[in-house]
Amino acid sequence: MVENIEPELMPALEQAFPAHPWYLEKQREAFAYTYHSEPETTAAERGAKAIADFLALKSGCFSPSPTKKMIGGYL
Repeated sequence: MVENIEPELMPALEQAFPAHPWYLEKQREAFAYTYHSEPETTAAERGAKAIADFLALKSGCFSPSPTKKMIGGYL
């Protein structure tokens, strides 16, 4: 992070390229986490499961991996 442009910008830019591979890997990990794909489910199903898990947690009936059968077969 550059807080004082005049003395810090050029050294920060010089470090940016050598550090890029580390950031690139972190960006790929974040992208994979955010947009991961599971062959047996759709994004809508995963979103519905996340909501169901959240609601179950709030109600005290949380199961870390509820099955479709456990929540009525709608996922």
